[in-house]
This record gives sequence, C-alpha cells and structure tokens, in this order.
Amino acid sequence: MRQWRLDAARKATASLVRTGLIVLFPIAHSYPLTQYNLARDGRFWQRHDRAHLEACSEMAILTLDGWKEGTGVNAEIRIAAQLRLPVLLIDPTRLVRWLRTPRPLGPGRWR
Repeated sequence: MRQWRLDAARKATASLVRTGLIVLFPIAHSYPLTQYNLARDGRFWQRHDRAHLEACSEMAILTLDGWKEGTGVNAEIRIAAQLRLPVLLIDPTRLVRWLRTPRPLGPGRWR
C-alpha cells in the first residue's frame, strides 16, 4: 500500500470516529503486523477480513486514486456482497459533506 493512501485513509477514519461512528479500518490493524513476518498475501488476510465484516452493518470505501485496482478491497467487496452488506463509496473530496448527511446506524438509530 502506498503511504499517501494509508495516510489519507487514516485521516478519513479519524474523521468518521470523531462523529461517533464505530469504525473498523482493517488495514490499520493488518499492515503494521506484516513487519513481524506475517504474510502480505491477501489470501492470508481474507479470513480476518471476513470476521471483521461479519461484525459490521455496512462497508465504506474511500475512493482514492487506484482503489478499483486494489486486490484487497476487491476481495472485501466480494465478502461484503456474500454477507449482503451495503457498500458505500465515499469520494474523498466530499467526505465532509458525507459526514454531515444523516444515515441509519442500525434498527431505529440514526446519526
């Protein structure tokens, strides 16, 4: 993963958390662990991604340049589809507006 993408995703995640959303950012968990001789191969991490997504009510993708080519994000999209999770695409240039838009947080709950 390119450093600028990681930095942009971290900033966006922090913005989401600040609004009170419960956010899981898998790459923030897995990427630093690869320095301890864990596999960088997506197949290794798919089991973890599935377990994380099973605990989620939706999946959001920050549509940074190159996101469509990412093998990891594409695998996560397939898992989300299997779990019937909505997949939200967030344009980084419109993140602030997206954060201000009321959205359901689950049955009977709105932000």
